[in-house]
Amino acid sequence: MIEVPINFRQAYDIVNFVEKINEFSCNADLVSGNRMVDAKSLMGALAISQAQHLRLVLHENSQNEANEILSRINEYTFK
Repeated sequence: MIEVPINFRQAYDIVNFVEKINEFSCNADLVSGNRMVDAKSLMGALAISQAQHLRLVLHENSQNEANEILSRINEYTFK
C-alpha cells in the first residue's frame, strides 16, 4: 500500500486524474480523515476533492506499476 498527498486546483484536474487512474488495474482510494471514496469514481472524487489533507491510497503489489501510476499523476501530488 502506498499513500501520497493529492491536490486538485480545478474541476478539470479531477476529471483528468480519474481518467489517468482508470488506465490501471489496481485499486485506489482517495482518503481524507475518516472519509474514503474510490479514486476511479468521478462522482466520488468530485465529492471529496475539496477536503483537507487529501491522500491517494494505492493498493498495488507491483512496485513497477505503482511507480508508473505515480509518474502519470505527478502533477497532482505534493512535492
